[in-house]
Amino acid sequence: MVTVAKKEDWAPEWATHPGEHLAEYLEDRGWSQAEFSRLADMSPKHVSTIINGTNPVTADTALKLERVLGLKASIWTGLQAKWDLHEAKAVNHRALADAEQVLSKFPIKELKDRGALPATNDNGRLLSSLLEFFAVGTPHAFGARWANLAVHHRQSKAFETSQY
Repeated sequence: MVTVAKKEDWAPEWATHPGEHLAEYLEDRGWSQAEFSRLADMSPKHVSTIINGTNPVTADTALKLERVLGLKASIWTGLQAKWDLHEAKAVNHRALADAEQVLSKFPIKELKDRGALPATNDNGRLLSSLLEFFAVGTPHAFGARWANLAVHHRQSKAFETSQY
């Protein structure tokens, strides 16, 4: 049986800063940064920092880029939003990568076998998926989730039980 992935399932783990696209547009047109900065009424330093990825493309900047280059402002702001989300995920992933202590409390193998978690050994990705599974934002929020459960499970006297 062939499994076809849905369009929503595709989620690249990379993004490019809109400054890279701006640099390509300038190169394709043969414009220098200084020439473009005059046309867009932006400082050369501002254009340079956008191209170098150290400055974001704001809504105002996106409108200027649209007027000069012809690419819709919503595309520029969309590229910036994807970049910002990619960067936030990377920071969050590094913070979650040290998640062995939290993961050790859950039946990870069984959750993987049942398809609730991805088949990976990357602790950061596993913890992120576990947080999504329980619909909590951070490991600290698990306590709030347990406190609000509408059911209480039976406990066996023969085995050690865990709230996890």
